[in-house]
Amino acid sequence: MNMNIVKENVFKPFDMMVMEEALESIGKTLARDFNEIKHINFEKREKFIERFENRTINFIINLLHQKRLDYGIITKSMMFQEEAESKWIINLLDGRENFLRGIGVFCCAIAVMKNNEIVSSMILDPMNSDLFAADEKGVFLNYRKVYVSKNVEIEKSMFGLNQNINNPNIKQRKLGSTLLNMAYVANGKLDGCIERPTHLCDYAAGLALVKKVDNGLVSVRKDKKISELPLDNDLLDLPSDLICSNEKLHDYLKKSI
Repeated sequence: MNMNIVKENVFKPFDMMVMEEALESIGKTLARDFNEIKHINFEKREKFIERFENRTINFIINLLHQKRLDYGIITKSMMFQEEAESKWIINLLDGRENFLRGIGVFCCAIAVMKNNEIVSSMILDPMNSDLFAADEKGVFLNYRKVYVSKNVEIEKSMFGLNQNINNPNIKQRKLGSTLLNMAYVANGKLDGCIERPTHLCDYAAGLALVKKVDNGLVSVRKDKKISELPLDNDLLDLPSDLICSNEKLHDYLKKSI
């Protein structure tokens, strides 16, 4: 099959093409720097990552702003054109601690938020050349539509958790990347995940994947109350926990925290 035809059909919206262009640039830099960081003194690696972030964010902001002058931009360190109805949400490096230690489990991501709703997103895993994407057509991995796990048995399930849960019945894996956990739920590699984000950039791109994939559910816990998260929720009001899974396992996972 001609991959160019698949790309054109799946990612026709302009925003998706812009995100793909930006992530390809970030991903190439991450892959190159990852090979370099393994040969750098551990004490100097944090500064190395900071230099990557400083030089890359300026380039990406300029690129996105040229493509969409009316869009605002949100990163972990700044907000640009805060009053804009549409915004790019950028995460240059999710899985920072893995990257720092030479562990190849990390990603970069961009999401589009319009009127406080995440309408589309992309997550790139540069180590595996995996590009996850979500828009009104569904969720895709490398231009092929994906689906959540059909697993309904807890004993056979695998959950991605970035926090400790005292439940012997849950098989847990800690990847060290919130966005990859959410992406793996959307494409069925994981049956669910529970995350505790500290910033909108930590989960915005993953939220679109899990909410837009068929039979995917997201709930939030705030003040010990759990409720399903609509896409038009106040996204800047961070949840205590973010719970993602297929429909069949969702109630069990909510009761586990």
